Amino acid sequence: MATRIFTVDYLSAIGVPPEQPGDVADSDTVLDDRPVTVLKYTQQRECVFRADGRTYAVTYQAPIDTGDYEVDQEVPGGHGWHGDTVEAREVVAWFVAVRRWQPAADAPPLTLRGRTLLEDLISMHEDGGLPSETAAVSAGEWLTYHADELAALMRPRLYSEAADLIEERQNDTECKFAKEFGELDWHTKTEGEAARRMARMLRDEIADAL
Repeated sequence: MATRIFTVDYLSAIGVPPEQPGDVADSDTVLDDRPVTVLKYTQQRECVFRADGRTYAVTYQAPIDTGDYEVDQEVPGGHGWHGDTVEAREVVAWFVAVRRWQPAADAPPLTLRGRTLLEDLISMHEDGGLPSETAAVSAGEWLTYHADELAALMRPRLYSEAADLIEERQNDTECKFAKEFGELDWHTKTEGEAARRMARMLRDEIADAL
């Protein structure tokens, strides 16, 4: 795990940690600030910030919002850090799908949503906390990056469906021709052989890919 040592003074100068979680929206350096766990008298939070073109995370202690309960609301001394330096972990953004429960009326089945794959990906990124514009860019980049992989995954199914459709259409044509004329002429037989040869070639492509 890549780490880096920062001085407390340096972190303070760039606004780490923020005085309030909402300050992240107005910061060019602090990217995220979230709760990690609750300790006996304080909460532990993680602050993600940018320094020298890289992204780092540090944990610190902050007061617990206890409403009307009489708990010391002062910031823990030195944010719970000891000494003049703090070790930070280098981090990268990583988006994951999460399961959420909501009223059934607000969550129709995927097949009834009428949304495209890109729209679903954008929605997932937005649920992960990204602004709509950033979510759209990230979803598009994800599709572009994985385009070849997605195509490779889809190709066997598409080839199989194409082979089935070719044979089905050719069988229908031959049945109609036989009912009307009693037998197949040379051209129809030749077309049938070519169509079935194409279907076999598609299935061979699937076998080679597996």
